[in-house]
Amino acid sequence: MYAASFDESANTYEGVLEGEIGPLTELATGLLVRREALQTAGSDGEQEVTRDAQQHTTVGKTGVRDKEQAVVDSYPKRFYASIPIESDRAGLEVARIMDGLLVELTRTDGSELKLTLEIEGTSAREGYPKDVVDTVKANARDLKLDAESFGFEED
Repeated sequence: MYAASFDESANTYEGVLEGEIGPLTELATGLLVRREALQTAGSDGEQEVTRDAQQHTTVGKTGVRDKEQAVVDSYPKRFYASIPIESDRAGLEVARIMDGLLVELTRTDGSELKLTLEIEGTSAREGYPKDVVDTVKANARDLKLDAESFGFEED
């Protein structure tokens, strides 16, 4: 988000824009503002949001009101996803997931991520030969995988 200015005495951002802003020359004297900062401007009271004819927004406090009248935002607390990954592009796809999701999810203070990589391999024709089984088992031990968390099956 972009704000044309911040008035410290009134604790308000003025000229707030969302979405596409236009050429950078229009931003020469403004501020880049995180959405959270707009939500805390005037945190001692309700926020006042007004728009002028050019769709510029002013966000600020309206004063302390009764707690019953205060607007309380409810934010989601949990994100989940199950993402299939093509094995021949795994590195690239994991990097895209990291940039697109994980980095954003860790921007919030106190956030924690738990990632689980599930692998299911099948060799329907002849099965996996002994040298492949031995190599995979050795690599799994080197990666310090719990012996109960991986294995091979006959059927």
